[in-house]
Order: sequence, then C-alpha cells, then structure tokens
Amino acid sequence: MTGMPVVTYQVGKQTAEDFYKTISDADERDWAMTAICMNEYEGLVTKHAYTLLGVVKLTNGPQLVKMRNPHNAEYYTGPFRDDDP
Repeated sequence: MTGMPVVTYQVGKQTAEDFYKTISDADERDWAMTAICMNEYEGLVTKHAYTLLGVVKLTNGPQLVKMRNPHNAEYYTGPFRDDDP
C-alpha cells in the first residue's frame, strides 16, 4: 500500500506564480491540500490551518486559491470573499 503524497512548500521560497502552479498541479491530481496562516491577514487567523479547495484563474487575470476554514468561526474579509461584489 502506498501512502498519500506529502509535499511541504513555503510561500517565501517560491514566486507567487510558482506557488500558484504548485497548488494548481496538486488540485488537478485531486490531492488533499492544507495551509497555515502565519500572519493575521484580512480576517485569516494566525497559526490556524485552512483547507485548500482548489484554484481559479479569472478572465481578467487574478489567480485565486479557494480556502475553507474548517472551524467556520472566522471569516476572510478581503477582496474576492464569498459576498464580494
């Protein structure tokens, strides 16, 4: 029996484009993905784990990573949130 692949990446070690490609490749393979927030940002909680659900590239250019808070207690307040027009 083989185990699930485990790959660890640090954002500071890759360009944003390379990091997006890494997540996109894992998403295409249907790998389970998680991330940790190291600094509070736009409602994301420091030292809190999030599930990465996939990636989306908008037609006008932005590349987004869809995340889920497994505790569903805090909410991202920045741009591209669920209720952002």
